[in-house]
Amino acid sequence: MRWQRIVAFLLVASALAAAVVYAAFPEWILAGLNVAARRAAGLERASVEVGDQRVVYLHGGSGPGVVVLLHGFGGNKDHWIAVAARLAADHRVIVPDVPGFGESPYQEGARYDPLSQATRIALFLAAIDVHEHHLGGLSMGGQIAATYAATFPERVRSLLVAAAPGVRSPERTDFIRRALAGEHPLAVRDEAGLDALMALATFQPPALPGFVKRALVRSGRAREAAEREMFDQIVAAGEDMLAPLLPKVRAPTLVLWGAEDRLVHPSAAGVFAASIADAESVVFPRCGHGLPTECAELVSERYAAFLAEHP
Repeated sequence: MRWQRIVAFLLVASALAAAVVYAAFPEWILAGLNVAARRAAGLERASVEVGDQRVVYLHGGSGPGVVVLLHGFGGNKDHWIAVAARLAADHRVIVPDVPGFGESPYQEGARYDPLSQATRIALFLAAIDVHEHHLGGLSMGGQIAATYAATFPERVRSLLVAAAPGVRSPERTDFIRRALAGEHPLAVRDEAGLDALMALATFQPPALPGFVKRALVRSGRAREAAEREMFDQIVAAGEDMLAPLLPKVRAPTLVLWGAEDRLVHPSAAGVFAASIADAESVVFPRCGHGLPTECAELVSERYAAFLAEHP
């Protein structure tokens, strides 16, 4: 019958369209998954113009306190979704794409060292009428967060530093040695490079679907020049650029690390804890560098308890 042929045609056309999207536009699929994860977490996307910089961010939750979370190098706001979902039950949560990453555009010729980024985050928060707040960051985000807490101490109620560079640790990883030698170990040019990066950044690398790998490789290639410039500026700031700043941090501080971190050695946790007046450190077993994604439950529970202790 004619209607059966029409239905069959539509089914075939739909399958072909899905196959084309899967093969040619994997970014669309990944973006759709991120949107679904945000909705499940109760987070909404928004953006704000801060001078000549557009900052895109997620926000959600409610409560008397505001928690701001900063992602790591090459990451984006979605890396904090699992932790943000847990915190949103008792806090207002704000998770920006750090300028230069994700949907917050990179600007050629701009400065992206930790102090410049901390200043941008301060301007962003002022633009959305957030003044006193809790602040946390992973890796590069933790380095920016610590810089911010030392530079704007009156704004920070508490500080979370997770697996951050910026101090000279008793032991160095091969990643740090390569970075100091002028390499860019985080560059992703093909799937083999992506696999190597995942093995470096996680204790148990996840089995990524093919479309996710294709999307990440495309993004890595497109952003390689910009990320190389930003990475070089961070390295140029100095291996121990936080050393003179950490004693200025007045906020109670939680330092989190993964015992299997291959990017920034876990021995750095002790340096952070010893350099900040009111600090405690926790090292999670069987966790690598990507704490908010790889060990989200452990991070969420410990951080939520810390926030409850410092309302």
